[in-house]
Formats: sequence, structure tokens, C-alpha cells
Amino acid sequence: MVSKRIGSVMYEIITDGHRPHRRHANQMRARTSSGRGHLAGDSTKHQLPLDILAEVAPTPWAPTPKAPIPVERNNDPSSTSQHEHPRETGYTNRITARDQTITKVLFHSSFITAILYGIIPYFMMAYNWFQGQYPLVKLLPFKVVLPYDSQDPTLFILTTIFLNYASVPTITAMTSTDALFSGVCLYMDGQFQAIRLELEALAETVDKYTLKSSAAETLRINLELRRINKRHQTIIDVVSEVRHAFTPTILIMHICAAFMICVISMAMFLAEGINKLTYMPYTFTVLMLLFMYSYGGTIVRDSSEAIQTVAYGFPWYRFDRNTRHLVQMMMVRAKYGCNVDVPFFQTSMATFSVIVRSAMSYITLMKSFL
Repeated sequence: MVSKRIGSVMYEIITDGHRPHRRHANQMRARTSSGRGHLAGDSTKHQLPLDILAEVAPTPWAPTPKAPIPVERNNDPSSTSQHEHPRETGYTNRITARDQTITKVLFHSSFITAILYGIIPYFMMAYNWFQGQYPLVKLLPFKVVLPYDSQDPTLFILTTIFLNYASVPTITAMTSTDALFSGVCLYMDGQFQAIRLELEALAETVDKYTLKSSAAETLRINLELRRINKRHQTIIDVVSEVRHAFTPTILIMHICAAFMICVISMAMFLAEGINKLTYMPYTFTVLMLLFMYSYGGTIVRDSSEAIQTVAYGFPWYRFDRNTRHLVQMMMVRAKYGCNVDVPFFQTSMATFSVIVRSAMSYITLMKSFL
């Protein structure tokens, strides 16, 4: 007697000796049809074919659809949202807001750094003028060695304008190249999240009250999985192209980050008075740049690996061999996850923490010699 159902194909039964046993659906049938033909007929309705339990081709007598099932297709490129999951719009809005926040923080920190470099010399010259310094020593935004006398009024004005303008390309480069990488990584994270949502939504449409899906449902699931697999492969190719395009930038950033943090921090410690304010947003900007690359690599890897878990939970055992292979392909692709790693460095938050700790060690070592 069957006491309860365990999973999709396992049952707990009670034998004549009132002992519980766990049995597969294929074990709950009569092995001979003599004398118990009705039992054999009833049990074969619920047993699973052997091609679900072993990687073998379906039997020739497997049911096939008598007529092709019409599938609605829309080749209009503008109607790409026909398969969009309702929660995908929410993910898109959150990712967009997150990208805008990161870009604004980077822009403001670099802009404040440039402003402080430009106005602090004027505050210092005004303070010296009130203290009675004469002749007044003119201070430039940066300490540079020039082949002419920068104390000349005309040359001083031209040099100050040029040095202040030199910060504009730096700010625009940070908010374009570096913020672009962050935006692309967030976009790829959103695409992987959309694939995960599509798999979950497709699994919910499967009939949960049958052990073996019909031929019509198998064909429908097969077509949907082919479309999801194609989208999955497309975004994996995009990740590879992004890694190839940004490899020099990521490599230079990881190599120079610890050195830059160390030098800027030491300059802030050695600076006096109001000059310390210049290096504080500068240090924050460098840390923000390193964080953007590390965070971007982390979310791409985590979201791509999450697809493997969702694919494993898909009810693949209800379908034929070809459909199961589509699910297996997604699991194999997502096993190690996509990444934007570069030679010698793994683009992740773990690398971010290692670089920051190394910079702190360099600062401690340099302070012992100064």
C-alpha cells in the first residue's frame, strides 16, 4: 500500500509486514501479467520510460505528434520584449539606478578633487596676502618645474588656466571609460538574471501532475529551451568581447592601484594645513576606480554561476534526451561562470581587499623610513 509520495518518481509503501519501504515508480508494477493483468495495465500508466533513467534514444514506439504544432514567431527586432518576464523590468530599473549612482559618485569625487587643486592655491595666496607677505608668491595648482618664470603675471595666468584645464580630460576619461566598464558589467548581470527568470518561469509552466510530459509539451519546452540557450550563448560571447576589449585597462589599474594609493596617502600625511584636503577626495577616487572594476567582475561571475543552480532545479527528467541535453548544456556553460579576469589578476572583490591591504602595508613601511 502506498503511504505517501516522495518527490516526483519515489514513493513510500507499506508491505504486508507493516514495514515501510521506499520504491521507484517503475518498481511498483507487477513483473508478470498472468492473473494480474489489471494491475499491470494500471501501473504502466504511471511508470517512467527507461530513456529517462538512462541516456538512451527513445524507443521507436514513443508517441509522436501527428501534426506540427504552430509556433508563433515574430521577427520584428523592435518586439524583443515578447518573452520578457514581468520581474525583468524591475531588475532593469534597479540596475539602471545602480549604474547611475556609481557614475555620479565617481564624477563628483573626481570633480571635487579637480576643484580643490584649482582653488586651494588662491586660498593660500589670500591668507599670505592678509599676513602681509610682499611680494606675494604666486602658487600654481600643481608643483611643476617650468622653463620660464611662473611669477610673471601673464605667464602665471596662462599656466594656471592650462593646468586647471588639464584636469578636464582626466575627469571625462574616468566617467567614460571606467564608468562604461561598470555599466557593461551591470548590463551583463541583468542579462544573466533575465535568463534565470526565464528558466524559472518556464519550469512553472510544466505539468506537475504527470510523470512523463506529452509530445506536444515536450516540443514546446524544447523550443523555449533552444531560444534561452541561444540567448545564454550570446551573452557569454559578449562577456568574452568585453574581457578582450578592457584587458589593458583592467591590467594597468590592478598593477598601479596599490602604488597610487600608497603615494597619495603618503602625500596626504606629509602635506600641511589645508593641502591635506586635496588628497582626501583623490584617495577616495582611486579607491572608487578599483572598486568599480572589482565589483563589476564579481557580479558577472556570480550571476552567471547562479544559472547552473536554476538549470539543475528544472524538471528535465520529464522530457526526452534532446531536451535534457539543452539543460545540460546550460549547466556546463555556467559551471565555472563567466568572468572578466586578466592575466595575473582575478577581477573580484577578493582582489580589491588584497590590493588595499598591500597598499596599507606599503604605507606602514614607508612611514618607518620618513
